[in-house]
Amino acid sequence: MPANQKTDLLKRATRAIENTLADPQIQELVAPHGCPPEKLAEGRKLLDVALAADSAQRAAEAELQRATVIHNKALRSARSAYRLLVKVARASCDKRTQRSLGLSRAEPEDSGTLMITAQRLFNNTARIPDLTRCGYNAEKLAAGRASVQALMDARGTLIVASYAVRQTSAQQKSAFKFLDIWLGFYTAMAKMALYSHPKLLKKLGMPTRADDKKAAAERAARRKATAAWK
Repeated sequence: MPANQKTDLLKRATRAIENTLADPQIQELVAPHGCPPEKLAEGRKLLDVALAADSAQRAAEAELQRATVIHNKALRSARSAYRLLVKVARASCDKRTQRSLGLSRAEPEDSGTLMITAQRLFNNTARIPDLTRCGYNAEKLAAGRASVQALMDARGTLIVASYAVRQTSAQQKSAFKFLDIWLGFYTAMAKMALYSHPKLLKKLGMPTRADDKKAAAERAARRKATAAWK
């Protein structure tokens, strides 16, 4: 269900349910038409569940966006540290040493492979004298490993956030489905119960007989106009 339809459903359901529960006359009129207090309470509960599910899904989306920003920043930092070490190693080490460091392969594209490759490179660099002489001492290597660890942490958070979005989206979809079904039933029953009370229908945000006639006339006019162009 598109976002605008979700917003519209919550708006219509909130208006119909809250105004019904606040008006004893409406409750009395709809009760004989399949909407006793228990059915209205069911609607209230479904609305609360849908509102909670919508809020949770929005929060999950916001967390995913935050986690994505942090992950991308950590990825850039780790990739930069990895590239700098690769550049220095290729300039100062012989081919055999480069192969032992894994530099014969292309730079990893995805963050998961980059983490493994960079971590191995920073761990193995400590035993290469040429790189130590080029400034890759324990402190600099520790900084490189820290950038890889930050990427690992950020990637883990991103995976958790992505799962949360999938989970909350499924819960939201289910909650909106049941609310939509209930509201469709209540709208049909209320239109019968309040057939002679257009003001009460308006109060619930539901179309009156006059609204239905106007809508039907507009549809007929559109069909006539379309036919005239053919």
